Amino acid sequence: MVSFARTVQDSGREIWNLEPTGPGFLVVASTLYPGWEARLDGKKTQLLLAYGLFRALWIPEAGKHSVQFCYNPYRKLGLSRLRG
Repeated sequence: MVSFARTVQDSGREIWNLEPTGPGFLVVASTLYPGWEARLDGKKTQLLLAYGLFRALWIPEAGKHSVQFCYNPYRKLGLSRLRG
């Protein structure tokens, strides 16, 4: 059983609070476009591709966690300083 809630969503940012009972994947049914980044408990973490389309990341242990997804399409173009 996993308890989770998306607490913030705006254009380019999502924050999820979750409390899994063990290790596992968080899969978000949203396309993994270039420019997405993820942080797990404030530390940058690797985003994975789930089912050939969706954003996912590995949650290594049980307990309370905060996941933040940020989308910066300009990052891949080397233009991230232009975004406000």
